[in-house]
Amino acid sequence: EKEALEAINKNNSEISELEKQTSNIGQAIKEINKHLKEFFGREEIKLELDGDKKGYAIKRDGQPAKNLSEGEKTAIAFSYFIVKVEEKEFKIKEGIIFIDDPISSFDSNYIYHCFSLISTHFKEAGQLFISTHNFQLFNLVKEWFINKNNHVRKDNVKAKSEGEVEKPIPCEFFMVENFTEADIRKAKLVELDKTLRNYKSEYHFLFSLLNKFKDVNLDYADFYTIGNVARRFFDIFADFKIPDSRDQKQKMEAIVKEANEGEEGDEKISDSDWNKAYKLVNEFSHNSDPTSTIEHKDKSESKDAIKILMDIVKKSDPKHYEILVKNVPNST
Repeated sequence: EKEALEAINKNNSEISELEKQTSNIGQAIKEINKHLKEFFGREEIKLELDGDKKGYAIKRDGQPAKNLSEGEKTAIAFSYFIVKVEEKEFKIKEGIIFIDDPISSFDSNYIYHCFSLISTHFKEAGQLFISTHNFQLFNLVKEWFINKNNHVRKDNVKAKSEGEVEKPIPCEFFMVENFTEADIRKAKLVELDKTLRNYKSEYHFLFSLLNKFKDVNLDYADFYTIGNVARRFFDIFADFKIPDSRDQKQKMEAIVKEANEGEEGDEKISDSDWNKAYKLVNEFSHNSDPTSTIEHKDKSESKDAIKILMDIVKKSDPKHYEILVKNVPNST
C-alpha cells in the first residue's frame, strides 16, 4: 500500500509539472497562428485548444481540418518548430539547429517567406545546418552565408592590420555525393561543387563560359562544345525576351531588329554578322553539314561568332548584360 501511494504521488507530481509546462499553450497557439497567416496570407487554417485545453486541434474555417495538403502540414510543423525553439527552455545562441528540406512540399510562393523565417529566427544559432533539394532556397541560403563569410573576411583584414586575433570563417558548404562500392549504393558528404557555389543558375554558368571564350585564347577542344553552350544560352535569353512560339532564327531576327532601333549613330548589327552568330548557335551545335564531322572548326570564326552573339545580347538589353558580367566570378 505504501508503495502504491508513493507511485500515485510521483505520478501526480509529474502531472503537475507537465501542466506547468503547458500553461503557456495559449500564447504558443497565438504565435503559431500568426506564422500560419503569414504563410498562407489568410486565416483559413488555425490551431485551437482541444477539449482538455492541454493540446492542439487543427481547424479549417472553424471546422476540424481534414485532408491537409503536404504543404499545409509542413507549414504547421515548421511554425510549431519556430515557436517551441524560442521558448525559454531552449537557448538558441547555445543550441544546434538542423533544418532538413523545410520547403520540399511548398510552391514558389512560400520559398522567400520560409527563408525569411529561417534567416530571422535562427541567425544567432550556436550552429545552424540547412539541407535542401530546392535550388531557389539553396541560392538564398548560399548568398546569405557567403555574405556572412565576406563580412568576417573584411573584419579579419582590419584585425590583422591591428595585430588582433582573426575570427574563423563561419559558414561552409557541402553536398551529398552518391557512389557505388561493392555493388552497394552509398553516400558521403563532400565539399560543394565549385559550379554550384559560384553560379546561381545554368544561365549564369553558360554566360560565364561564353564571356571567357570570347576573350581567352582557348584550345581547339573547347570549340567542339561552344556551339551547344551558345545555343542553350541564346535559347534561354530569347525565351525571356520573346516568350512565344517563333523559332530560334525568327527570334534572333526580331531581337537584332529591335537592338538596331537604338540611338542614331549607334553601330548596327549587320545581317552578315548576326548570321554568323546564328550559324554558331544552330549549325555548330547540330552538325547539320555532313562535312563538319571531318573538318576542324575555324578558331577565329568561332571567336568572332561568340563576340557577335554577346554583342547582340548587350545591345538588346544593356542592363541585363551588365548584371551578367558583374556576376561572373572574378570578373573585373
